[in-house]
Amino acid sequence: KGDLDGALAAFLQAGKHDPNDPLIQNNLGFVYERLHARDPGAHPIAPAVEHYQRAAEKRPNDARFQRNLGLAARKAEMGDLALKALARSAQLDPKDYNVQLALAEEYQQRK
Repeated sequence: KGDLDGALAAFLQAGKHDPNDPLIQNNLGFVYERLHARDPGAHPIAPAVEHYQRAAEKRPNDARFQRNLGLAARKAEMGDLALKALARSAQLDPKDYNVQLALAEEYQQRK
């Protein structure tokens, strides 16, 4: 729900003014992820991963950014990136149950 197209336009405009702002990058990732959830055929997950990665690179000690990157990378079947980001998020915020669960699932999928 919500006006994802309007949100995307607003965040893209904000990103033009400050492309290095990790909050803008994280929010762009969130909007792209929601667009993907709404219509995967029309909206690939890759842009979400890209923006989450930018946010995580700018603030590597922010557990939320690492979590978002890890979860989106799992959806994109980017196992190595997902594992790295989820492990970092778990290290930064060991009480985040969702991260612990996703990390365990990612380890399970390893051969």
